[in-house]
Amino acid sequence: MWPYAKTVHPGRQQKLPLSAAVAAVVPRLWRLVGPWMRGPRENRMRQIVVFQILMFAVFVYVWFRFSAAVWPKIFSSKDLKLKPSPDISLLDYFLSADHDGAGISWIYGVNSRKALVEALQSDVMVIEADVILMGQYTAEQQLIPVMAHPPVVTSDISLAEWLNLVKLHGKAFKLNFKSSESIELSLQKLTELQDDLHVPIHLSANILNGANAHLGVEKTVDGLQFMRLCSTSFPHSTIAVGWVTKRPTEETSYGGRYNWTDVKTMLDLLEKSPPKQPLTFNVRASFARRSVSQLKWLLEMTRATLTLISPPDDDVPIEDLLYLRHKFPRHSVFYDVPSSLKAAFDLVKNREDLKPSSFLDDERLAFDVGKWKVVHSQEGETIYLGTQSVLLQTGLLLTKAEYLATRTQPVRIQGRVEFLNYEYGDGEDPSRAPVGLAVFLRVTQSSRPDSISGIRCFMGVKGMIRIETRGVPGSDSELQAVIPGSAPCFVFKITDYGDDKIVLGVKRPKRCDDMGVIDFENEISFQMTDITTHSWYIAIKQSVPIGFTAVDQFNILAADI
Repeated sequence: MWPYAKTVHPGRQQKLPLSAAVAAVVPRLWRLVGPWMRGPRENRMRQIVVFQILMFAVFVYVWFRFSAAVWPKIFSSKDLKLKPSPDISLLDYFLSADHDGAGISWIYGVNSRKALVEALQSDVMVIEADVILMGQYTAEQQLIPVMAHPPVVTSDISLAEWLNLVKLHGKAFKLNFKSSESIELSLQKLTELQDDLHVPIHLSANILNGANAHLGVEKTVDGLQFMRLCSTSFPHSTIAVGWVTKRPTEETSYGGRYNWTDVKTMLDLLEKSPPKQPLTFNVRASFARRSVSQLKWLLEMTRATLTLISPPDDDVPIEDLLYLRHKFPRHSVFYDVPSSLKAAFDLVKNREDLKPSSFLDDERLAFDVGKWKVVHSQEGETIYLGTQSVLLQTGLLLTKAEYLATRTQPVRIQGRVEFLNYEYGDGEDPSRAPVGLAVFLRVTQSSRPDSISGIRCFMGVKGMIRIETRGVPGSDSELQAVIPGSAPCFVFKITDYGDDKIVLGVKRPKRCDDMGVIDFENEISFQMTDITTHSWYIAIKQSVPIGFTAVDQFNILAADI
């Protein structure tokens, strides 16, 4: 179970309510001090004062005993503050940001003594640095964590010295671990100083390979080891994980984005070792705009945040940052980008008039999860349902409401599909059980996931597209074609004309990171007879439970005639 889910522990002893505890203590206390208070008039005032002090002490004891040591609001003031824990959110610590991640300022690559002194004297809120063993991967390697970013593996300041300087200034910090070997020793240094660290602390590592990782030299950190050590050795922190990526070049065949395999693999790893701390994902800013569907889905599955990062040589248009600000809640995205880019972004981040119309054009195309319901035929079926996209393996999605298509008012169903981890095992015949996505039209509500009656529009990984009837009165036939290309993704459009015609259009782009405006050059038109026009449901499912099918920008619209 994901750690953010709340559970009830049966059998745990229930604590008395505060009022019941006070009611039980006061009569006993009165029986004890009542006789003592009866005396000469001249002692009465002193006795009352003593009694009031005693009652106040009892109240404080009962409060702290039964309210988990929460300080009452009536005693709170600016001069009376509890020291925060290092797992506190940046937005809760820096109240001046007004719950907006863009209000947090960062400085990147503070890996020398001089850079650290300058950062501590500045007004920056979060200091970021890289950690590796002195001389890592060389014959001179030492078991001393130092501040350096490979290929540089030496530094004039150790992690211990770096922490001792940072702890005096109240600035948050982020440590990027660049090797698995440096993690445990570094966490030991943090633990030794934990009583002096009362600022937000982010522990960061790239634990998976992402786009173009093969073009660089950076190595991934062991993800399971990293999360286990962070959870056990320094649990009061925020975990930041990400992918090793490289900026695409003109010769690169694969563009810059996070694909569905990237985010699904990350979720799988996190499910193996669920973090107990707050979680954020390090995301390359230049890739993020082309990965909104994937990143939004990942945040919904994990309740995490995004931290946008940008190496100095990356070209990130301001419009991309504005687009991300429009697409994600403001409290869920942080901007760890170069100061020049951040300054330019800050000038325009709140200007509504600068939003291009393209920001709103795709809003109406987003998958609306509120219009669908999950139908299961057996336990253990797998559907990862986000608010604007879905990953299917088994089970069925069915519209909650019926739709009505006629010759004068046709209905169009369109979306984007990407297949991941769909390889067949040894000895299996792909021709007998093609992997793909099936969209069913004219479905009755009583249809079962394993036996659906309707018109089946199939799009297969190997390029086969097919329309066929299943248990629908009228023509019992099928029509199919094969579309060229090898990319495991499609853009599709299905138009239902109501009485006798359905058109399926499918386009396979050259690359899955290039699924913009598509000319549907591959279409098949399916004719039927003796079809009665009335309202039906729409369903989608994966054809066979091999791999996953990601569907986004899936929507039902009134078609243009």
